[in-house]
Amino acid sequence: MNDLEYLSKNLAEFKQRYTKFAASVSALTDAFSNAFNVPVITSHPDYLVLGLSRLCSDRFEDILILCSQRRGEGAMPLVRAMFEGLVNASYIRAHPEKAEDFIRYLFVFVKRVQTQAERLNGKILSAEQKKIVDDALASYSASGQRPRRKHDWTDLNLVDRAKDVGFAEYVVAAYYRPTETAHPSMLHLYSLSKKANGKQLMFGASEEFANQKVGEALRISHFLAIEVLVLLHKTFGNEQLKPLIARCLRDYSESWAGFDLADGQT
Repeated sequence: MNDLEYLSKNLAEFKQRYTKFAASVSALTDAFSNAFNVPVITSHPDYLVLGLSRLCSDRFEDILILCSQRRGEGAMPLVRAMFEGLVNASYIRAHPEKAEDFIRYLFVFVKRVQTQAERLNGKILSAEQKKIVDDALASYSASGQRPRRKHDWTDLNLVDRAKDVGFAEYVVAAYYRPTETAHPSMLHLYSLSKKANGKQLMFGASEEFANQKVGEALRISHFLAIEVLVLLHKTFGNEQLKPLIARCLRDYSESWAGFDLADGQT
């Protein structure tokens, strides 16, 4: 079997295993196409909500591609990225004054990269290069002074931001469980272990584990995609989205009956 035949075989099996979900993708595609038809962006918060939502949509498409090839383990970190994008967009909509902090963090990160490039790679940056970033940092600071460095763009971590915008019950399924395969940790290694003759053998995911991760990634990301649509409707008031979202919710219920998103388990 050549590579193309292998990919085609996986796709056919995917459509057969997830028939209802596969049939629902076109409705999601139509809804996103409608949702992103925003005529005018007039503020930084709106720009960020739209942009972060677009990133969520892109990650959802990536998840579909990976899952169609039985790579649910690789899709799970993208589920976490979707959740982070949704939480950040929702938080900025709820607290529009935080938009400037989100933008400024770009320059915080660039400054960090500049510092490490000098320290670790011996790269010499010109005073002009440094000044561009320092001036940008100061311009987005309320006091006009260069602000202290942060490890994130807000004082609240992602979990607390999720609580703030009403997504607390989804943190385990959409953040912590995807983290299991997002890092090369002992937990990740253990999940790839298989037993043979009563002994634990390394490595390689079992077919059962692979199928479990595909289903998990699809179910959670499907829900998150609908929440992104809801956020876009709330933000930009496109009433044409209402019936499309209702259709997507019906499809979700039919596709994943018996799935408890609060803990990511059936």
